[in-house]
Amino acid sequence: GSKFPEGGSDVIYFAAERPQQVRDRVEAACRFLGLPEIPEKFHLCVSDKPLKLSDDLSLNALCERVWLVQPRLVVFDTYARMNDKDEDKQKDADFNYDQLMKVIASSNVETSGLLVHHSGKEASRGMRGSTALSAAVGAIWSVSKSADGGIELTMDECNAVESPKPAYFGIETVDCHPNRTTGEIRMVGVAIPISSPVGPKNRGERIVQILEDDPRYEFKVEEVKQILDQQKDSVSKNTISRYLADLVDAGHVE
Repeated sequence: GSKFPEGGSDVIYFAAERPQQVRDRVEAACRFLGLPEIPEKFHLCVSDKPLKLSDDLSLNALCERVWLVQPRLVVFDTYARMNDKDEDKQKDADFNYDQLMKVIASSNVETSGLLVHHSGKEASRGMRGSTALSAAVGAIWSVSKSADGGIELTMDECNAVESPKPAYFGIETVDCHPNRTTGEIRMVGVAIPISSPVGPKNRGERIVQILEDDPRYEFKVEEVKQILDQQKDSVSKNTISRYLADLVDAGHVE
């Protein structure tokens, strides 16, 4: 939250899938918050080999890390990369859940676990695999992406509190540190809160309105972005440029 990283507790993020991409995204999120580096309280763990929940040696190493750090949150990303059993079988799902809980229980403080998992081909049917897993967890949040690139976060199920209203996010592009090998500046997207979902038709109309309301003949993309930011519709300059190109092709702007 807002106290991070000065206040609050430690976090362990185990990146079992695409660890370099995860590192880039975490770094971009921290830079967006005004932090020059990933803070020490955020422990990003990667493995030189795939971690499987049935591999006691690897799992014990992760338990030891949790015991040393004493985090308040452990993130497992993703379930598919950590599961080497049949995710459709209740017995196997129960085993995996017990293994995940073993990791969390290694901490002497109250610790929450966040398991990143995929939905099936039909997202409306919920998470993939046995329902034993969904029945065991405290809450299920779904993340979906709209056609215009917006993100919606919704609590689907919870056994402790009333479900809150959905939260909406846009994507803002952040410049990360240059690639250590090539020196290339990396552009990484960060999810930032917006007040409500924004559709592509509505955004295009608002861009046209921004141009019509200003007496100047020329406008910079950065200036359009600033006004959209004020409207709580934060998108990258590249996205705005695409909208402008479409509006030019349609004859709405020059």
